[in-house]
Amino acid sequence: MSTPPVVVKDAATVLLLRPARDAQGIEVFMQVRASSMAFAAGAAVFPGGSVDASDREGTEAWGAIAGADRLGLDPTNAAERALAGAVVSAALRETFEECGVLLAEGGDGAVAPGDRDDLAAHRVGLSDLLRERNLSPSLGALTCVDRWITPEGEPRRYDTRFFAAVLPEGQEADDATTETARSFWVRPAEALEQFAQGTLALMPPTWAQLDRLAQASTLAEALAPAVAEVTVPVLEHTDGTVVAHFWGTEAYRKAGKPQHS
Repeated sequence: MSTPPVVVKDAATVLLLRPARDAQGIEVFMQVRASSMAFAAGAAVFPGGSVDASDREGTEAWGAIAGADRLGLDPTNAAERALAGAVVSAALRETFEECGVLLAEGGDGAVAPGDRDDLAAHRVGLSDLLRERNLSPSLGALTCVDRWITPEGEPRRYDTRFFAAVLPEGQEADDATTETARSFWVRPAEALEQFAQGTLALMPPTWAQLDRLAQASTLAEALAPAVAEVTVPVLEHTDGTVVAHFWGTEAYRKAGKPQHS
């Protein structure tokens, strides 16, 4: 009996950016996944996760405003327009759940102390939470900069849109989540150097985002989409090892110790 294909889950990741403390270049927020996590344990990642059922509730208009076409989805197709809204919602929700940064506006911008926990526990959906707090999603703050699809053969597969956003004034990112062992702000080039030294584990998609960000000297440049189209790695079997082959494979291998995608 053949094994059924792994379902590809839609997901969103957010590259949270700020000017470097010395005003030279930029920094990006990263989190090291807890060792207890089933996926990417111990790897440094950006806030993000899979699209949740709640992300599809009351968010269809969000995709139209954010630009479904920029997510590789057809804005004239109702199902794809709804998916665009759900992906955007996942990006906003995961950022708030995982590091406490809420990309929203209106009202006084305030949320209750337990709102983050309620959202993470699925006691409330993001659209309902924002409505209750008289807030609107800051859709203009998100820029879709890249898209990766996990290769066939992996036990978990994701169709991930990478968004970039500037840290809102007055907010701070934290690591108050059980999914994270530690968090930090870092210059992209420094994160790549840590990877090369073997002190920071990076998956190919994360490495690719850092490699792109390392070329940016300003926030405007960092918010520019990647030049490459959708990246769909292929698992390459060599000498008993399996490595994801993608456009930057050789550079990735030379840079540090490869991690599964």
